[in-house]
Amino acid sequence: MKRRSRSPLGEFRISLFVPITAVVIIVFFSNLTTKPDSQSHSQGDFQILSNVRLVEDRGNDGDSFRIQHRSSVETYRLYFVETCEKSDHFTRRLDHQGRNFGGLTIPQVLKLGHDALETTLDWLRHQTFELHTRGERVMESHRIYAMIRFPKATGTAEEWLSQRLVNLGLARIYTRGSHIADGTNYKQFKARLSTLEKDAKTANLGAWSLTNRN
Repeated sequence: MKRRSRSPLGEFRISLFVPITAVVIIVFFSNLTTKPDSQSHSQGDFQILSNVRLVEDRGNDGDSFRIQHRSSVETYRLYFVETCEKSDHFTRRLDHQGRNFGGLTIPQVLKLGHDALETTLDWLRHQTFELHTRGERVMESHRIYAMIRFPKATGTAEEWLSQRLVNLGLARIYTRGSHIADGTNYKQFKARLSTLEKDAKTANLGAWSLTNRN
């Protein structure tokens, strides 16, 4: 009795079926076990980036820093606040910052700049944070305006990086502001910062402790 031979077409279908099935199984189990390493979503006109991380860079300071999201690395600058300079190359700006804090000397301003730098970087290194951005460039430079939010923070003064810095007397309310992704408008958020600044002055924190000694 003769064995019926397989047709070339049948052998071709079998040869395709096996590897395709293997690929489908691999992809299926990969999706079950692999979590995405970064996420983003929109809220209003803001893009909210989570699973972001600080990139160590000599250009980082208290209000401007390098952040990585997926394979992209950008320099972001905080809305609303400015920390003091960390370098004496910007004499005019140092003088302006000193006068804004009530008459600080350049060495005092530089120390505040370094304090703000170390404080900000410590938070960004060790706490979970989100980056909220509208992609707005800082005076057509490579830097991009953003807000930094700590979703696990407790207390209203701890949620946003700008609030934390002002609340410790390490930043002044100065530079461009914006509405917030949660619907808070510009005036409301700036008013919150002004209240925190008054509290820092009363408690003699950061720059205000130096001002009250002068």
